[in-house]
Amino acid sequence: SEKGEFTIGYSNRLRHPVWCAYRIPEEAKFPIAKRPGFKKDKAFKSSPKAADYAKTGYDRGHMAPNYAIMSRFGEEAQRKTFLMSNVVPQTPELNRGIWREIEHRSADLFTSKWGNVWVIVGAISEGCETLSGTDIDVPTAFYQIIAVKSDSDIRAVAFLCNQEVPWKTWPRHYIVS
Repeated sequence: SEKGEFTIGYSNRLRHPVWCAYRIPEEAKFPIAKRPGFKKDKAFKSSPKAADYAKTGYDRGHMAPNYAIMSRFGEEAQRKTFLMSNVVPQTPELNRGIWREIEHRSADLFTSKWGNVWVIVGAISEGCETLSGTDIDVPTAFYQIIAVKSDSDIRAVAFLCNQEVPWKTWPRHYIVS
């Protein structure tokens, strides 16, 4: 599904995106706005409601990140990141820890060093677990592939993180080929 500033590959069967691709421009043009509430995406019949995640022990994890999209494209784009079609179940330790750290490094550190950054993120599902009281699949792991063009070279790094990633862990421990 094309959302303008990002594209998601949504699975009606799993009830969450399986991948997302976006570009982070070098310049952050917009001040950070207040976070909007999560909303069901009416473009997908199977899109969960925000309340489906309540009291499950899982966060509503963004695939296209709020911070990078908001700071580069503004509030209207930010609201699109809060559609439930852009959300996956993530443990709080993963979502608020290493996943957030990688997202912020991509938006701040990588863009300041190399300019435009391209990112592909995805969820890996084995179909073993669903959110309590729902049929929403809980992925077992997530990946981020980050690429930049430096002169005539392409540089890339990939991270693979399972749901059990400890809080305050270093991203470099999760780099994969």
